[in-house]
Amino acid sequence: CALPIYFNPEYGLKNHDRWGNYKQNKGNILNAQSDNMANSDFPYVEQTKSEADLNATAWTLSKINLPSGGSIKIYCESDDYAYVQNKKAMQMFTITGIANDENNNNDVFAGKSELFQPNFVSTTNNRVLVFKLQDNLSSSTTLEQFKNKYLDGIDELYFKFLVDITGKGHYEYISGYAEIDTFGMKSSGSAGADYNYGWIKLKEVNQGDVESTVNVNPISKAAWHFARANAPQMVYNHKYPESPGIQEFITKITDALFIKSLKQTFQGPNGYLKNRDCGKDVINSKSFVRLLNPNRKKLGGGLRVNKIEMSDECDAMNSASGN
Repeated sequence: CALPIYFNPEYGLKNHDRWGNYKQNKGNILNAQSDNMANSDFPYVEQTKSEADLNATAWTLSKINLPSGGSIKIYCESDDYAYVQNKKAMQMFTITGIANDENNNNDVFAGKSELFQPNFVSTTNNRVLVFKLQDNLSSSTTLEQFKNKYLDGIDELYFKFLVDITGKGHYEYISGYAEIDTFGMKSSGSAGADYNYGWIKLKEVNQGDVESTVNVNPISKAAWHFARANAPQMVYNHKYPESPGIQEFITKITDALFIKSLKQTFQGPNGYLKNRDCGKDVINSKSFVRLLNPNRKKLGGGLRVNKIEMSDECDAMNSASGN
């Protein structure tokens, strides 16, 4: 693709990535369900080559006009790197769907966004995270080759998901680590076509309530912990009185909230939140897992000169002299 030149964007206080280089702040943190991402939520360098090159060249020297009438043009591009010290470079991959059965293509490519599905008998945990590969892989690619590209050395998967922590549309970013059960590749095309998607199945974890034998999705459990620690007034509908006293206490123990507290005691804190659909729904386009950069060419870190063009502007001089 053509290298960028003369990129002089308007300054913005939040228009930067984690490296401190220019990156337009397209989103709004106050609107979790908007299409674009705010840099505070996704500060990472874009891994699209053309966009990374453009951002890296913002406000840099691109042309020198010489006294002779000639010029020097400087074309820059984004830096890239393969390692951070002795560790392979990693990047965030967007989730395209959450499935229950990795062997069912209809389920894998349905684009579902539920971490679990409650029913009257038990809860079905959707643990298969689907993502688009950076580049298509041949249909002859083995699981070992796929692992070397995306998962080599990763025993616990880092996730950052935008999760509804209340079951009523209040989304917060939940991050943490989960153990990997199995993984694989999928093709959205016809049989025998190149693989263009990957999937990772997470191991279930214990619900965490006293004497509980129920296993749950680890991302949901992380969301419950976040909600209880950081937003109890939202998930439990608690209201803090301006002037607490004996009358307020009597009101509390006689209203429905007291009954809910008793219910929570029997269900356990995590079971109570699960039954209210807290930590169930996510926004796929704003949920990520951290995998290896498969090409060992992670974009970011700065810029470098790609080429220099020198011109004596001979055509312009001949035209001006009338020759």
